[in-house]
Amino acid sequence: AAGGGGGELSADVLVACAFADLFEPAQLAEQLHRLAPGALAYLPITFDGDTWLEPSSDTGEKDTEEKDTQGVGLTSGWLSRSSSSESAVVDSGRARVPSDALVFQAYHEHLQNAEGQFTDVQALVSKLKLRGAVQLAQGSSNWRIAPPSKHNGAHAAVWRAMLRFVARGTAARLWPLWSLPAWQLRVRQAQPFICTKNVDVLVKLGSGSKTAVEWDCAPLPSMPRFAALVFHAPRRLLVDGRVRPEGWCLPFGHVEVRTEASLVSSGTELKFFRGDFTGLSGDGPEDDGDSGIDEAEPLDASIAGMGSAAAYPLEYGYSLCGTVTAAGLGVPVSLLGQRVFAFHPHASAAIVNASELHLVPSCLGAEEAVYLPAMETALSIAHDACLREGERVLVLGQGLIGLLVTAVLAAGGGYATSGQERKQGGAGGGGGRLSTLHAI
Repeated sequence: AAGGGGGELSADVLVACAFADLFEPAQLAEQLHRLAPGALAYLPITFDGDTWLEPSSDTGEKDTEEKDTQGVGLTSGWLSRSSSSESAVVDSGRARVPSDALVFQAYHEHLQNAEGQFTDVQALVSKLKLRGAVQLAQGSSNWRIAPPSKHNGAHAAVWRAMLRFVARGTAARLWPLWSLPAWQLRVRQAQPFICTKNVDVLVKLGSGSKTAVEWDCAPLPSMPRFAALVFHAPRRLLVDGRVRPEGWCLPFGHVEVRTEASLVSSGTELKFFRGDFTGLSGDGPEDDGDSGIDEAEPLDASIAGMGSAAAYPLEYGYSLCGTVTAAGLGVPVSLLGQRVFAFHPHASAAIVNASELHLVPSCLGAEEAVYLPAMETALSIAHDACLREGERVLVLGQGLIGLLVTAVLAAGGGYATSGQERKQGGAGGGGGRLSTLHAI
């Protein structure tokens, strides 16, 4: 419904399906009340922190999303979800196969620590109530995903996707002591139901009046834990796990971006890795104080988080694409959930000034959008060359920019590649033949 006085649109009902567990509870409560104060908020399929397997030998056919409040443990050799402290080994040749309980324990730790997922529904409800919300209803909405052998394979795609998702988030945590491929093979052979504990929550949001201290506090980030790629010394590149200080709030006018893709500048970053960048200095084990000129090479200080000089430890990167997951005060809430491009070093989460973001069109994916600055450079080169019909083009160097220049000339400009010739029609429809484009 339209707000009074021709203001922004306001909602009477807000639905966030399979969404609420992706945000820090206090942050989500604050954002919901900013989006739709006084509205009904329905939060179905909110993950509540439990995943388990059930054997498919039962005779009853149950739907994939059937509500199951009993949480029946596994039998006939399968470990119950209640036996989380067990780490039994199933012999499969020379592979050590972890128990289901061990796999799901590692999976849940991955969701919380690496993915920034929050799996305590009651914590969310408590934060909503602090904002003045009233809980109207809550009920179980567990998933019970049928294996390919059930329901004529109707849920096979979801079952396989869920199995891959669990394995992807678990393999690194259990390797090298346990074999996740062997566990996956065992699950595929047994064809169990994959079950997750979900909760549906219905609340009436508060009116938005500032009756609590929290209203005057800047929003909290949805990812208090994140990872950053850091060059610590020559040939010493690490992924640093970081935790924002307790109570840290988003600065005014800034947003938090959950990274989907970050483009590697192969030439420059290889120099950082090898330690042969001009003027690169630091206190790394291979730094002998004679790494170039006395002063470190300046970097682009306009990129937040990069620093002003190339000195170890060093964070680098200038082409990051992701989704806005939290908005600070002074930022339009319409940015939430938008895919954006930002100039920022490699990290799983970035805090960026909202005025420096570039919205990504819906027709572009994150892995395409990260090429924005490189493609802009390639287009500028092609335009500055002022090529004329019939001229022969030689592109020296096929790094990132060289490859994009070649692609622009070959596709956008109608220049042929690989010894082939291509015709390009003029403005009046005439067909002028262009010479071969050679790439070295």
